Amino acid sequence: MGRGSITGRAVLESRNVQVEDILTDPEFTVWEVQRAAGFRTMLGVPLMREGSPIGVFVLSRREVRPFTQKQIELVTTFADQAVIAIENVRLFDEVQARTRELSQSVEELRALGEVSQAINSTLDVENVLTTIVAKAVALSGTEAGTIYTFDESRQEFRLRATHGMDEAMVAAIRDRPTPIGTTAIGKAAAQRSPIQVADALADRSMVLDLIVQAGFRALLIVPLLRPGQIIGALVVRRKQAGAFPRHTVELLETFAEQSVLAIQNARLFREIEEKSRELELASQHKSRFLASMSHELRTPLNAVIGVSEMLLEDARDLKRDDEIEPLDRVLRAARHLLALINDILDLSKIEAGRMDLHLESFPLAPPIEDVGKTIEPMAAKNGNRIVVDCRTDLGSVRADAPGAAQPREQCQQVLREGKCHHRRPAAAAGWAGRGAAGARTLGQCWRALRQTR
Repeated sequence: MGRGSITGRAVLESRNVQVEDILTDPEFTVWEVQRAAGFRTMLGVPLMREGSPIGVFVLSRREVRPFTQKQIELVTTFADQAVIAIENVRLFDEVQARTRELSQSVEELRALGEVSQAINSTLDVENVLTTIVAKAVALSGTEAGTIYTFDESRQEFRLRATHGMDEAMVAAIRDRPTPIGTTAIGKAAAQRSPIQVADALADRSMVLDLIVQAGFRALLIVPLLRPGQIIGALVVRRKQAGAFPRHTVELLETFAEQSVLAIQNARLFREIEEKSRELELASQHKSRFLASMSHELRTPLNAVIGVSEMLLEDARDLKRDDEIEPLDRVLRAARHLLALINDILDLSKIEAGRMDLHLESFPLAPPIEDVGKTIEPMAAKNGNRIVVDCRTDLGSVRADAPGAAQPREQCQQVLREGKCHHRRPAAAAGWAGRGAAGARTLGQCWRALRQTR
């Protein structure tokens, strides 16, 4: 296909090609067709799929009359639709072919689904492994199957699940350990790949005598593996000699992966149960420690609060103004510490599900003022200045707390920790040199307070 035809030119250039008059076109060479059809003006529009032409729309006229741009655009649209139609047909053919292939594996997929359901619905590893080996036997066209698990401490395989075998044979296999590397099972695990025994009578060194005596001739062993670890082996046995097809080997490898997943799930569940018991015991020790520690701290702290209240009352009665402010600061700090200790006890109550909410209202302006007074000495010590930019009519806040003073203490803690400041106020007050630390906006303080509740 060359440039001598409109079709070839549209394909080579991958674009629309129009020749107003074929008789004057120096590249056109298909004169037999032109003389037979008598066309003069021609238009070629390529059918493009993913940047490559798959066909050409060719339109012609028997008179010299070029196609308009609107007509060309319309033909281009038809070309795009034609590509879609061709692609749909191609995809339909592919789907049909794939459907025929998948129809051959319907039973296999159903079996894998049942195995997956068994794995996801129960943690009884014996039940799951029994389901797996039964499906493996049915789909591989064999008469019996077993699943072994590997004992790392003894370096041997132990029977875990069976199908299609009588009790006497199961007992004989269970009582006879299978070391790694000596039998077909051990060699498959050591090589980390499936092993077939097409005829046990021809190679009895790879098969136990009792298997041969039971009439089994062919075996397929698929190791159960994880990266750097042997989990066990899946074995199917057939009384007819002959090699297993590749499709059966691949199917058994899929069942082997499911077996590994089931065994690992069971092991992880046991580990989770052990960890849960350990965590529960640690939580009990923690709760007892918190209760004891909180009691030991609250006793002397209540004494400090009581003495501070008495001294503050005496200072007010005796009008010792220079003592009132320091004592008031000590009392506020002690009550704040008591509130923190009570919060620690609340953690234990929350874990036990015995935490009750007590909603109370308190004015918002006083806690802000108290925080300013608390950190003001630290600021003054380093030549800094505390500026509280706050109206007095801010209204009230409603919050939950077990004690009457607790909501206000929580609000003070939010402000003191600097959750609504450029920097922590205490840190800002401790800077050497002059400056000011203040709240950014009340709205930010209020959002921070709500986040802590």
